[in-house]
Amino acid sequence: MLNSREENRCSPLESELCGILHGILILLNKRYKRVRIQTNNMEVVRALNMEENVDYDITLLRRVKRLLHSEGQ
Repeated sequence: MLNSREENRCSPLESELCGILHGILILLNKRYKRVRIQTNNMEVVRALNMEENVDYDITLLRRVKRLLHSEGQ
């Protein structure tokens, strides 16, 4: 998790993706096979639904998408 100092340096997109990533990792450790992501951040929704990360050079986004695709989500 991010501490308060690190959170201040993140964009809202990065902060939301960090929470999603941590949630996915927790579920994978508990052997869950499927995950449903709920967010009210439209930028996150668009970023996760894009085939290519053209406008987003965010390692965190690529990592979340890779985990979702590797589990067949």
